[in-house]
Amino acid sequence: DAFNRMAASLQDVVGRLSGSERRLRELVDTAPDAILAVDRQGIVRSINRAGERLFGYSSAELCGRNLHALLPRGSEVQHDRLLAAFADSPEGG
Repeated sequence: DAFNRMAASLQDVVGRLSGSERRLRELVDTAPDAILAVDRQGIVRSINRAGERLFGYSSAELCGRNLHALLPRGSEVQHDRLLAAFADSPEGG
């Protein structure tokens, strides 16, 4: 019936998205450069293995913390201004 077809179609879509997400994670994790995902408040949401090696923090240690943890002391205000400007830009919006 229609419900079963819709449920099967939804399962197919979820399966393909899960595969795509897994491939993206593998790509990011094996990148030679540090890659961090940061939200609008400057909170680190993810970091790849190269970032862990470069900054000396594990993902568990850094995720949930403000990016300020990686910045030189005294640069926090300037960073917050830059982050706010980016968030207001077409690229950040």
